[in-house]
Amino acid sequence: MKNRDIEKVVKKYADLVYRIAFTMLKNQSDAEDIFQDVFMKLCTENVSFISEEHQKAWIIRVTKNKCLDFLKRSCNKTSTELDENIEYKTKEDKTGIIDEVLKLPDKYRIVIYLFYFEGYKISEMSSILEINESTLKSQLVKARELLKESLKEEF
Repeated sequence: MKNRDIEKVVKKYADLVYRIAFTMLKNQSDAEDIFQDVFMKLCTENVSFISEEHQKAWIIRVTKNKCLDFLKRSCNKTSTELDENIEYKTKEDKTGIIDEVLKLPDKYRIVIYLFYFEGYKISEMSSILEINESTLKSQLVKARELLKESLKEEF
């Protein structure tokens, strides 16, 4: 890809990559590291895309995989979590739903995020996340149940 093309892609998908990374990692600096890794991979690999949707799916898949790799590496490390005052809520989220989504177990956060916040269909998510559709549906059902319970407690 040419520099101009990469710049356009970064501008177009920067928020998406950051939001997915933050949703999965729940940490600003780690999300920023993943953000950088995703776009570095785009720059260094000779990837050609069939369409914009293919490009977006590739970016989401790479983001998810980088986050999972990070989580695998970091689970072997001892760390102390810092209390960061991060503004990650969107203007539309005045109800605290994002907070409840972030409390979900890892495998449910990305499913909820892509389905409700990005508007993907099950079949599209299955392809992007490389998960069987029936498994994805089960994860979505379980995530909804967990979210419903936590929202009942909240309100």
